[in-house]
Amino acid sequence: MKVGIVGASGYVGGEVVRLLLSHPEAEVSMVTSTKHVGEYLHRIHPSLKGFTELTFSELDYDKMSDKCDLVFTAVPHGTATEIVKAFYDRGMKIIDLSADYRLHNADDYTKWYGWEHPHPDYLSKSIFGVILSTSCRSVMFLASNWASDKALIGIGTDCAVSSLFLAVTTTSSIIPTAASSSDAEMA
Repeated sequence: MKVGIVGASGYVGGEVVRLLLSHPEAEVSMVTSTKHVGEYLHRIHPSLKGFTELTFSELDYDKMSDKCDLVFTAVPHGTATEIVKAFYDRGMKIIDLSADYRLHNADDYTKWYGWEHPHPDYLSKSIFGVILSTSCRSVMFLASNWASDKALIGIGTDCAVSSLFLAVTTTSSIIPTAASSSDAEMA
């Protein structure tokens, strides 16, 4: 599966890249950053030196949609709403690491996050669930095997990068995954 990461220069984006580079069924095809366009990924994330020669690109929705089967968004809360909408409208599967599509009631965004959700009609297209895993393997499996042609996936990073929250646009049930005891303790 060809994967793109929007916001790969930050901590969470870098961790997603690190996990995906070692995933046997994932090929990281494109990484974006607003500040580091043209720079090698390993200049910002030195631990990745020797594992990839990818360079950061600017966010180009059409290019990323053509090059990738799945897109992770690793941008700050409140900034993924437009990015996720743009990819969703192109029929992409999206794993959003922010809280931007976590809640279904638009009023809850004002109450809990202090901002009005700009696309409340998209909130009902997601299903929120929890996956506890220390790798992206279960998320990749879910994203690549969903019954729906489109997926809008939201993953929260509140507790730790390995506590993954999932929301998808499909009526199929969430495929259960086994959680280790350390994951269960983190949740």
